[in-house]
Amino acid sequence: MINQAQEFLQRHCPQWAEQIQFEAKASGWEIASAGGFVVIRGASLLEQAVALRHYLEAYAGLCLAYSGTAQRVSFTLKGKKLPLPVAAAQGELPQQTRACFNPLTFSGSACWWDWERWQDEVDILALYGCNEALLLTGSAFAWFKALREEGISAEFILSGMSAPPFWPRQMQGHFDSI
Repeated sequence: MINQAQEFLQRHCPQWAEQIQFEAKASGWEIASAGGFVVIRGASLLEQAVALRHYLEAYAGLCLAYSGTAQRVSFTLKGKKLPLPVAAAQGELPQQTRACFNPLTFSGSACWWDWERWQDEVDILALYGCNEALLLTGSAFAWFKALREEGISAEFILSGMSAPPFWPRQMQGHFDSI
């Protein structure tokens, strides 16, 4: 069965997917080599993702980058073979929760992302060990539904709600449309 870390490789660097193996580990993460393969071990999928990023940056000399505004996330490497780790490396993710984003991230660009862009962003967050992202997608509907249950008319609610790029600022109390 293919795991999410292997799916990431298939999406972003399929030319290396066959050279990397993922395995479970009791705690933390580890990078090693065995039988001509790069072996990434982690206690969780998130730790495997962090180990993968560490390997790609420290051993393969790669940097994660967007290839332009309309492109998917990609890695570049001269040659088709990844280098094997010379020495094993290991690490831990000390915090149980690692958060990212703030309400204004959503209003700046995230509210307009398509599924592929969201998938790339979730991949990047995992590579950097983030397992909690503040996202407001769907919150306007939750507020609408809650206000309707309180008996407020749909017309009144919709006349006062902001469009997606302004919703976070409205939630912070910076302005209203009434």
